[in-house]
Amino acid sequence: MESAQNAISSGLWTNDENTLFLNNRMSEELQNYYQKIFKEATYRNKISAHLGFLTSGTTLVDSRSYKVVLISKKAFLESAQAINKFFLISANDKWLQCLPRFHVGGMAVEARAHLAGFDIMNLAGSWNVEAFYNALVSTGSTWSSMVPTQVYDLVNKNLKAPKKFKALVGGGRLSPLLAKSAKDLGWNLIPTYGLTELASTVGVIENETIKALPHCQIVVNNDKIAIQSKALFTGYVQVIKGQVELVKPQLNSSGYFVTDDIVQKLGGNIMLLGRGQDMVKVSGELVSMNKLRDLLFKNIGLEQAPSFYLMAAPDPRTEHQISLMVVKSESLRDRNVKTQFQLQPAWLQKLKNYQQEVMPFEKIKSVYYLDQIPRTELGKVQEKMIMQKIEKEKIKGELLND
Repeated sequence: MESAQNAISSGLWTNDENTLFLNNRMSEELQNYYQKIFKEATYRNKISAHLGFLTSGTTLVDSRSYKVVLISKKAFLESAQAINKFFLISANDKWLQCLPRFHVGGMAVEARAHLAGFDIMNLAGSWNVEAFYNALVSTGSTWSSMVPTQVYDLVNKNLKAPKKFKALVGGGRLSPLLAKSAKDLGWNLIPTYGLTELASTVGVIENETIKALPHCQIVVNNDKIAIQSKALFTGYVQVIKGQVELVKPQLNSSGYFVTDDIVQKLGGNIMLLGRGQDMVKVSGELVSMNKLRDLLFKNIGLEQAPSFYLMAAPDPRTEHQISLMVVKSESLRDRNVKTQFQLQPAWLQKLKNYQQEVMPFEKIKSVYYLDQIPRTELGKVQEKMIMQKIEKEKIKGELLND
């Protein structure tokens, strides 16, 4: 473990240089490609003092199709100042950093530290829940930024929270079941809503409703979240028809950036129904994958979360169908079936219980047994990789009888 104070004082936030942050586990060829288009776009558009991040976050898929989000350092500091003030973060705090710099949430912590003057303690290497917890206790850290997968690991190990510690949880939805389990262990978690395009945190989530932080204004635009803020990104760097382009944010007539995230307005509250990719159409019906995943884990138990994943697979007739991915784990295998992997009858019954609680179009239509469920370094499931694997290996889904 090492202090990041030297990195913070290196002049990153005060110089006019542009920097693109990439996962160093990407191929060298892909890193060179993105660095090249980043430099070309910033040079041709006379842009300085900006940072760049891939929209795909930490994915390792070897693809040139991702957009680079270009954010000014000024926008980062606008966000950092608002968050420090709102949460009363000061030089007296210590931040245990468990997010990488190529993740916008990790860089946001450094911006906050630059303004507030607190120390950051960086965990060396990949995420390890025991190393995180030991460092948390030994350093007396008071804050951290985490993703739901990391929270799950703490709960799964039954680790109790130290006193005076808080964590901002973003980068994905913190399910009510996981939030309750963490709270029972004393973890003071603050679920947040954020976007790479807004330099990290936009608001906090309370009872599924979004409360905007002071530097952001949120409205509803055709059932989608629209945001106005000084922390808004400058544009996307993309290759369009062979040309490197800087695509400015698309704003509505009132000057708000319209996201793909679906919401419902209830009185004066804005309820987050799901990220754009988590709301799908099945036979013309709008389905919340978050709601279905919550119901699934209510039936099978939170401890089995790494071995099961519910997703909407493309279907030519119904647009999507609900499919379940299951890791071929020995603890789940029915040993009476010798020819192929099959879930134990007890697990099949739990899935049937789920089937009885949902609408017909929300039922699991097929089950795919996989060697593993591919995830990013921060635990986000890579659905495109799953579909590619199914197609490449011609894995057939099994019907799940009611």
